[in-house]
Amino acid sequence: MTFRQRFLVTTALVNCLLFASGLAVGQLVCPPVTSSSKEDVTICAVQQEKNGSVFKLHVRSKINYRDFTLWADEATYDSDTGMATLDGHVVLDGVENDEHVEASHGTYNVRDETGKFYDATGTIGSPRRSPRLLLTTSNPFAFIGKVVLKTGPDHYVVYNGIITSCELPQPKWQFNTSRAVVTAGGNATVYWSTFRIRNVPVFYFPIATHPVDPAHRKSGLLMPNIGLSTQKGTILGEGFYWAINRSMDATMAAESFSRRDTRSRSPARPSPRPPWNGSTCGPRSSELAS
Repeated sequence: MTFRQRFLVTTALVNCLLFASGLAVGQLVCPPVTSSSKEDVTICAVQQEKNGSVFKLHVRSKINYRDFTLWADEATYDSDTGMATLDGHVVLDGVENDEHVEASHGTYNVRDETGKFYDATGTIGSPRRSPRLLLTTSNPFAFIGKVVLKTGPDHYVVYNGIITSCELPQPKWQFNTSRAVVTAGGNATVYWSTFRIRNVPVFYFPIATHPVDPAHRKSGLLMPNIGLSTQKGTILGEGFYWAINRSMDATMAAESFSRRDTRSRSPARPSPRPPWNGSTCGPRSSELAS
């Protein structure tokens, strides 16, 4: 074997050893956690320290509890209280309502499922990764907030942010709001908001509601219809959505044309049962009040 061949073989072996050691360093380590709670909590991190009941997780951390998973670059977890302090690329994933929240930093108590997230973006009802490609909702309900509170297992409060059911970061429509109360599987109630289309303000509403889950329908006023037509002139319309029962609904509406007579319509139709295929993006059954 020549000197050049020996040099190449030695270099290859050293590179393999360095690569293997890098993999070993980057692996998540998950030690057992003893806490005062009977529930099982799993914590993992590339590097970690323990001081009494407090775990300090470094480089990349993961906390599993019930159906929720927390991720962060750096975290501390108190096994006695269930409180976690999270910093850097924070992610909260929930299984039941397909909840997904990303934030810059925050705190979270895994026992009562409450927390506070900063610079947060979240979705509820995101598509499940399954062979059948079924959706919990036709489009995931999305929100952005400077501060997002999780006040319970299915409840969020969004401050100074946006809610929509269109794809972020450039939704076709959105509510810009100072405060929104969101219930997974229910409705989102928006306070002191502007309704925008392509980020252009269209209407102002002191209070408005929008379904987080389309299966949770509610009777109420629909978006006003305002437009111009060369044949009909100025168009002014308003409608009322009536959720008759779980399998039927009706829309009653009236439109006024400056160049024609007023027209009314009130079609009733059966309501499809979710899950269904397809994708829609619009406040199709929002209930608005001014």
